[in-house]
Amino acid sequence: MKFEPDNEIGHQLKRNLIQKIVTDFQKGQDDASDIADYIIYLIVAKKSHENIVNEVQDTADITITVDFVDLVYNEIAKLESQYEQAQLQQQQQQQQQQQQQQEQQQQQQPSQQQPQVTLSTGQIPSGPKRLLSEEEKFALRQQRFGAVSNPVIKTHGHGGGISKNRPNGHHLQNNKQFTNVKRLEKVFNAGAKNGAVKFVQQPPKGRCPDFPYCKNKACEKAHPSKNCFQYPNCPNPPGTCNYLHPDQDQELIAKLEVSRKEYEEKKKNRMMVQQGSCKYGLKCAKQTCPFAHPTPSNPEAKIETLDWCAQGKECQNKECTKSHPPPPTATAATTEKFDFFY
Repeated sequence: MKFEPDNEIGHQLKRNLIQKIVTDFQKGQDDASDIADYIIYLIVAKKSHENIVNEVQDTADITITVDFVDLVYNEIAKLESQYEQAQLQQQQQQQQQQQQQQEQQQQQQPSQQQPQVTLSTGQIPSGPKRLLSEEEKFALRQQRFGAVSNPVIKTHGHGGGISKNRPNGHHLQNNKQFTNVKRLEKVFNAGAKNGAVKFVQQPPKGRCPDFPYCKNKACEKAHPSKNCFQYPNCPNPPGTCNYLHPDQDQELIAKLEVSRKEYEEKKKNRMMVQQGSCKYGLKCAKQTCPFAHPTPSNPEAKIETLDWCAQGKECQNKECTKSHPPPPTATAATTEKFDFFY
């Protein structure tokens, strides 16, 4: 496992760093936590050892050295090694457990097997049964599903003659079952003419012209991002399939790759902005706060980049998304009143 500010190593590093700052520089927990956050932010930003020393000294009233920064990097390497060893031990334990379970299953299988039945010496095996004729198959089908023809009940009247034919209710039910079976056979026979049942691909819905930059969450058009499973035998014309055709959609595939890289860059930038932004925003009361703040002209403004605004505290652009120093309300008086790192 490699160091990331949001993973287990990052959290453990912050706890160790807070304890070190409290012990060596006699800082409170809140001050030490803020200084530790700032040091980790500078490490993630890949600042040099000298830059980390200078920026921490300019920001917080503590004096650290390059040796202190080396200790932090050594602690990162130590934590990475510990977590890697812990993962290896966990994997080994899982493998041992799996092996033990397999051995137990193999030991239980002989006792669970049924004894084989053998023929006695006086028993002669019979030959293969003969195949039934079509008449016999039809008779068995009649016994199972009922006869096709309507049987009659012959009742003798007083004059000894034969009465009218009347159907039997039990056989009516059998006829109904047999009719249903015939319908099923008809369906399966129709599907079996081609050898197998085929799944029909859905017709193309039409590709979204804005993809891969479509912002309509309810868009019903196709956003192709996977290769077509029928290509190169797809019946859809080039540029109309709901999926990608590798040799026909090279331009769209290139756009998808660019979009993926842009997404990764935005994701990385969001993490950096989150790490480098002041958690108090425009309510920050520390005049020398090194973290980024939104434009002072808009309390609802968001920071989208760590690039510093050239207007600084005088920025009047309510749509500005760059980083700004602490707001004008963070005066020297308020700094004296709230004399802590954050």
